[in-house]
Amino acid sequence: MGTTSIIFKRSINLSKTYLLIGAFMGFMAIMMSVLGFITPGEAAGEIPIDMQTYFSTFFIGLASMTAVLIATPVLLLFVYDKNNGVLEYLLSVGMTQSTLFRSYLQAALALAGIILAAEVIGNAILTVFLGGSTALLPTIAALTIVLGLSAVAFTTVLMMAFSSLQKQRVGANQPLGIGLGVVLILPSFFLPSIFPQYATIVVLVNAVIVVVLGLVMFLLAGQLVKRAKLLP
Repeated sequence: MGTTSIIFKRSINLSKTYLLIGAFMGFMAIMMSVLGFITPGEAAGEIPIDMQTYFSTFFIGLASMTAVLIATPVLLLFVYDKNNGVLEYLLSVGMTQSTLFRSYLQAALALAGIILAAEVIGNAILTVFLGGSTALLPTIAALTIVLGLSAVAFTTVLMMAFSSLQKQRVGANQPLGIGLGVVLILPSFFLPSIFPQYATIVVLVNAVIVVVLGLVMFLLAGQLVKRAKLLP
């Protein structure tokens, strides 16, 4: 069994609370994505924005935030393993910090990928079932997956870089990078309502920025995640 698979299973067993909350948020994201299709025509006419476009783009932000949330057990496991000497042991038996980093990152992306796929499929099925417009479905699916996975990658790398700043709290460790990862997604929540005519473009720009930051953090991981940071 590969290291990534072991980390994936241990993360699930470490804290099912985040998984349950993430699943609930994913369900809410799917249900809210179609509110624009079922809003009465009279009510929709009184609101000065395209309800279908707004809730579709709102879905992207909420689904991406769900991905960050559901990947949190992997981030908590990294801090837990660091503080309990697991990473030190793995380094002592020949694993490199790069291998360890990729294993935790792949586990986080795997968890996030599962919930994102479920959300995208659920959104598409519900949209078709309710007779909503399917024109935006490919764009929504692409932006949701790209933004969600990029935010998770950025959060994972940043959390590892900040691991030396973590302090143990009662019940769990709170990685600093999670909060910054969530902040990156917030523009997709609020800006579409401020600039409804540019909603899709706003989310696209947000996704591009997160992708770039995620790639930069990934390329800098070798400098940010030093071997000493993996020791207790």
